Amino acid sequence: TGGGEVTPLHSGVSWEAGGGAAATTRSSANMGNSCDAASSRRPRRVEFSPRLRHPPVEPELSKREGANLSRGPSRCTTPNAILRVSSFLGSIAEFCDPVERHQLLCMPLCRKFLEQTVGSTDLWSHMLFAKPLQVPREQWAQMPCSDKLRFHRDLARAYFDIPRAHSVSEIADSLHCFGSCCSVLMLALDTLNALVEDDTQRRVAQISEVPLLVFKAMKRHSHNGDFLCRALYSAMLVLRPKGGSEGCLFKGDEMSSLRIEAVLAEGVSSVLDSMRLHLDNPQLQYMGCWSLVNMALEPTHKTALLSAGVIDVISDAMDRHVDEPKVQFRALFALINLVTVSGVIQAKSAEGLIRRVMVATGRYITYPDVAGRGCMVLYNMSLDRGNHVLLKAIKAPALICRAAELHSEDHLLKFVATSTACRLA
Repeated sequence: TGGGEVTPLHSGVSWEAGGGAAATTRSSANMGNSCDAASSRRPRRVEFSPRLRHPPVEPELSKREGANLSRGPSRCTTPNAILRVSSFLGSIAEFCDPVERHQLLCMPLCRKFLEQTVGSTDLWSHMLFAKPLQVPREQWAQMPCSDKLRFHRDLARAYFDIPRAHSVSEIADSLHCFGSCCSVLMLALDTLNALVEDDTQRRVAQISEVPLLVFKAMKRHSHNGDFLCRALYSAMLVLRPKGGSEGCLFKGDEMSSLRIEAVLAEGVSSVLDSMRLHLDNPQLQYMGCWSLVNMALEPTHKTALLSAGVIDVISDAMDRHVDEPKVQFRALFALINLVTVSGVIQAKSAEGLIRRVMVATGRYITYPDVAGRGCMVLYNMSLDRGNHVLLKAIKAPALICRAAELHSEDHLLKFVATSTACRLA
């Protein structure tokens, strides 16, 4: 599994049967693959805290691995413990986590074992390409065996360390070092998401290189829909204003969004290009619109989005996924922040947008969240006098009043209905 056929491990690695002092004092030249009793070097034991599920990968593991190939077999006090290496060891290793897998395949049992594990380029290719690492095959297939082994060791260490990270800087280091490996990037993003739930950590992330690294990773892995969904969700959390939370609405000067240069340099194009490329993916369109909600809170971000065609991108998402209430909800939520700039949206585009909002709001009017966000978009569009004629012609005030009656407990929706009706009267 994981791509590619692996050369099976040979089953000829064995220890000479027999025990006692006589068996262990003969010279290694007469014992073939038996353990070398003359050697005074014992394998180092890896000790770790019982509180941790996995032992940490030793920092000097690569040096030891290289040395093990050049020296004779290690001494073993129980030669009968292992009689043969299974030809299925490579497949068995797949059931282990990366750290355990690496240590299993690098155990200094004897020279023959190491030749068939540490020295097997096909084996390490399989370990890299298989789950959970799933390194891009085309990028690493031609690497020497020693580089593949070292890369697997580094990825294994990252799998152990990243979930235990306590700072944004640790996540930034992981995003920088493992930008080619989506599985590690997604692990880092999951840890980042938990960290930035705290306002202080989120502000640190906003002024760090994390946004830039996330947006660059989105461009690098632009065809990986699963990764893009994770990255868009992380972008939404990182760009959330201070004190913000899911579904939170702000009025005017209540927001405290930062101008982030990475959004202007890479973020706008990364998000919009991802949504254009994966238009048929409802989950990605949902996450993309969600990230646009917070990205559009800052005025310079909003201007850059409008110039890059964000209205058309959202309109396409609404048209392609008319039967997905989640996509319609996030699209309407994003439009609330984008339609407040008068004169930026052309009259023809504004007309099409208003009709889409009316259709989505009417179709899902029994959904309080969708109906509420749709009415707020119409309310914001009514702030531009150029839209008054069209809003009255398609009976927007009547739709808003109907939504307010259906959801009478929503006081904000009542305010929107009253204000819009007065403005368009």
